[in-house]
Amino acid sequence: MDRVINAKAKLINSSNKKVRKELESMVSLNTFVEKEDIASMALFLLSDASENVSGQIMTVDGNTERMN
Repeated sequence: MDRVINAKAKLINSSNKKVRKELESMVSLNTFVEKEDIASMALFLLSDASENVSGQIMTVDGNTERMN
């Protein structure tokens, strides 16, 4: 995301902070997903705790449906 933010800020002649805030506002959780979040989901799915989970789409995206 840092590369995306840097590129967009440069393209629209804005600050990285302003672009980051704008993009984060499009995520329901108001923060970006980190690699640890994805790792946690993978570990859960590999664990016995997920033995009754099947046929599901598990998204770890902070509910970014508003982003285009």
